[in-house]
Amino acid sequence: MRKITAGELSKKLKEHKSWIDTDRKEGERADLSEADLRDADLSDICLLEANLSNADLRVAILAESDLKFTNLVGANLRGANLIEADLSSACLRGACLSDAYLIDVNLSGADLSGAVLSGAVLSGADLSHANLSQANLSQANMSNANLFGADLRGTDLSDADLSCANLIRVMGLTIEQLSSVATLCDTELSFEHIKQVRKKYPHLLKIITLRSSYKTLSVSEAYSMPNVSILKKDDCGFYGHSTINHDYNLKAVGGDKVVVDNATGLVWHQSGSDAWTEWKGAKKWIRSLNYKGYAGYHDWRLPTVDEAVSLLESSKTNEGLYIDPLFSKNQEMIWTGDESFENSEVAWHVHFLNGHVGRFFVWGFYVRPVRSVYDSDEEPEEEVYEEEVLEEEEEAPEEEVLCKPKIITLRSSYEILSTSQVQSMPNVSIREKDKEGGFYGHSTINHDYNLKTIGGDMVVVDNATGLMWHKSGSSNQMRWNKAEKWVWKLNRSGLYGYTGFAGYVDWRLPTVEEVVSLLESNKKNGLYTDPVFYKQQRWIWTGDRNGSEAAWVVNFDNGYVGSVNLSISFRCHIRPVRSVE
Repeated sequence: MRKITAGELSKKLKEHKSWIDTDRKEGERADLSEADLRDADLSDICLLEANLSNADLRVAILAESDLKFTNLVGANLRGANLIEADLSSACLRGACLSDAYLIDVNLSGADLSGAVLSGAVLSGADLSHANLSQANLSQANMSNANLFGADLRGTDLSDADLSCANLIRVMGLTIEQLSSVATLCDTELSFEHIKQVRKKYPHLLKIITLRSSYKTLSVSEAYSMPNVSILKKDDCGFYGHSTINHDYNLKAVGGDKVVVDNATGLVWHQSGSDAWTEWKGAKKWIRSLNYKGYAGYHDWRLPTVDEAVSLLESSKTNEGLYIDPLFSKNQEMIWTGDESFENSEVAWHVHFLNGHVGRFFVWGFYVRPVRSVYDSDEEPEEEVYEEEVLEEEEEAPEEEVLCKPKIITLRSSYEILSTSQVQSMPNVSIREKDKEGGFYGHSTINHDYNLKTIGGDMVVVDNATGLMWHKSGSSNQMRWNKAEKWVWKLNRSGLYGYTGFAGYVDWRLPTVEEVVSLLESNKKNGLYTDPVFYKQQRWIWTGDRNGSEAAWVVNFDNGYVGSVNLSISFRCHIRPVRSVE
């Protein structure tokens, strides 16, 4: 192991910077192989393509450093601080990163084969397409990590936290590996992996599995149901409520409304039958529903008592009913598929008006069908949200030709833009140019904004530009290199079906032309933007660059358009956009 003095290290880093800045014409690539760099502070330093193979970097600080394509084969990084470092395409074969802090690190495309990452903190890390074959990730914290397309052949995942991680299209992942992890709560898995885990290890998904097969149920058995708090017992059943902490999502699938409960893995008909029906009639009603394929599925059924009781709230939250307001209030009492042990002419029901669970003669209640998300072999279809239906206009005279309103098309692909290019953008009125390279101004577009709610998500459609905007955007400010990851997660929001925000998965950072189009000529909401938008997002990132070290931003506080150096810790909000087809 080579001892490196502070002076030597400083000289090597200076030579390396010159080597990078002059495109490898001057200076010298840093060779720190087998160097003793324990406790060294190398934070926010460019070590692009440096040689750190077999170096001792225990407890070193490398936060926010540029380590792209760096050779770290066999390096010892135990306990090192690599928070927000860029290690994309770096080679870390056989390296030791036990107990290292790798929060929000970029390891996309990196070679970590045979590396030891036991106990490492990788929350929010980008490991997409990384080679993790034969790596040791036992007890690692990989919550919210992106492992899309990673190679996990032979990887040790025992006791790893994979909550909210993305494991779509990974290579070599087996059910045996998944069975050993600490948790898979809200993890993005392939449909086949979810089915296998749900069948064998549902506790890893943190899903409460409720009985789904019917049985003849006695009153005493009803008293001992799990996940229920009983307030009062009677001869027919009891009064009570569910103790499950639900995670409901109201969705529209092909125009049909359903409520997905992520806590139980059940999909409920948002309403149910419009009228009372006898118990046998309820089964017939469901057969008809399945024949039509409500929400694209044909496996709807009556719920069991366990499932129906799970809907009972502890207080009246839906206009006098003990059920979540996401559900229709018309179905006050619903049938279950369970019969009474004491009397074959009696079936179990749940009463949302008074919170009673009991058995009753099979005469007449409503139907609220349910289905298990992953009991069928059919993968859930992507949700399609119905757009607003405009009222039909009067038929025009035959000789009149109707033309669509002209849409102003704004550039949607990212570019590296100079100051002069930004200052000569179309559809902009500049009131003052800034000596720093930006300008103060506003858009000249006559907007036609429409605020819409799709699947509970609020968007603003601009008919003048054909753009759909996130009404608000990110709640927190962040650096530019985190913005794309935020949008990536937005596109993959939703349970298992990856329905994205408002049902779309093609959200992106806007170009500077698109963001500038939102600038109004005067303040309407305390900001230079239409009050249809949320006012928390004052500074907005764009996807456009100004050279290699800066990105363009827009400030709605004062109507400023400029660029900021990405080497400083400048943070902005995000307001995603998508093009309406």
